[in-house]
Amino acid sequence: MLDLKRRLMALGVIVLAVSASLPASAQGTAPRTVSVALSGGQNTLFAPFLVAAGAGLFEKRGIKVEQQSFSSGQGSFAAFAGGSVPLCVCGATQVMTAAASGRDVVAIFNQSHGAAMVFSAHKKHEKERGTNLAKFDGLTWAYTAEGSVSQVFMMRAAQAANLKWENQKRVAVGGVDAYLPALRAERADVITLDPMSAARAITQNLAYPVFNTNDPAQLAPAFGLQLGLPMVTTRAWLTANPQLAQDFVDAMREAMVMIHERINDPQAILQMMPKEFQQAYGAEFPIQWGLVKTAFVGVDGTFSPKAIADTASLARTTGVLKGDSDASRSFENRFAQSALSRIPARASR
Repeated sequence: MLDLKRRLMALGVIVLAVSASLPASAQGTAPRTVSVALSGGQNTLFAPFLVAAGAGLFEKRGIKVEQQSFSSGQGSFAAFAGGSVPLCVCGATQVMTAAASGRDVVAIFNQSHGAAMVFSAHKKHEKERGTNLAKFDGLTWAYTAEGSVSQVFMMRAAQAANLKWENQKRVAVGGVDAYLPALRAERADVITLDPMSAARAITQNLAYPVFNTNDPAQLAPAFGLQLGLPMVTTRAWLTANPQLAQDFVDAMREAMVMIHERINDPQAILQMMPKEFQQAYGAEFPIQWGLVKTAFVGVDGTFSPKAIADTASLARTTGVLKGDSDASRSFENRFAQSALSRIPARASR
């Protein structure tokens, strides 16, 4: 009888240990809710986040994610910086500049490399000017807003083409929703487009790609290795929610592995994303994926010293980042490294 009691007690300890290691949903407890600010809605370059949401990777870890969309990166970052949401998919340069000014911000998962936009020209210019940015000298260059990530990269692209930025006509269209109307109204000769807008512009014969910042082979010679749109939070939130932060990053890491497995199969990628995304963008998704898939190659969720240094160097060159603050302090690898140790890469299909 005593031996039986000991066995039952031992079994109870094992059950408790296993239960404690399971995510909240597996333990039958209420899911933990977290809000995430998204720039420009559900962007294809948010693929790790979208796959984590669409494939139930957050849910299986007991996390309920509430998505809050904003028309521009400035809008999403303002909501995040103002404390309305604890997590944000925001630009790496925004993280650096905010941290340099004393704000409590830190990036915890690297989703991609690149500048998250496709410089596109009005279709009427294709035959005469092609993909040579220097041939757009003196024409109208459009982006979302002054000081935005899109404006910064457009200015640097013009400079890389040996053009003087002050000699270019410039227009801030406001937000993602204004991209295609600006093209239709011929308010822009060359414009920064998100991948979805670029795909639609191509499909509608409005524009064609001139310079794809999501392709490291095109971007690196002029800009170096650039960080894209990481998942961002505050150190205060990390301190208060360490397990939730780790579970969230684990879901993102698992999604990244699933993307890498299917990197050459846009239909398989699309089917893992939320239903509303599939319904909105299914028709042109193969074009979208063709524009962005190189941004995910070799990305494991961590921030490399080179990518941080190159991104900071560009931000300083363009005057967006002031001073000589240590940009690496704006990026935290411990959660992604922990996820890497438990969720290894698998071969692509």
